Amino acid sequence: MDHEFELNMRMKEMELEMLQTKQDTIEEHKDKREEKQQGHQKSLEKQKAADKTRDIITQKSFESSGNDVIGGGMRLGAFEPS
Repeated sequence: MDHEFELNMRMKEMELEMLQTKQDTIEEHKDKREEKQQGHQKSLEKQKAADKTRDIITQKSFESSGNDVIGGGMRLGAFEPS
């Protein structure tokens, strides 16, 4: 009976160790996933900042440069009724 008790105690300890190892492995994988997501998030933020900077630098001006005078050399007289 004592021998059976000893064996049961050892089995229980082994089960607890196995559960702890499993839990540790799950936490490890979770940490790795979180690190990977954070790294991806940081790279997206850097890319957005770079895109924004590039857009500001290459932004075109839509203001008039003075060459938009209508009627100067278009010869609209040909379309008037005779």
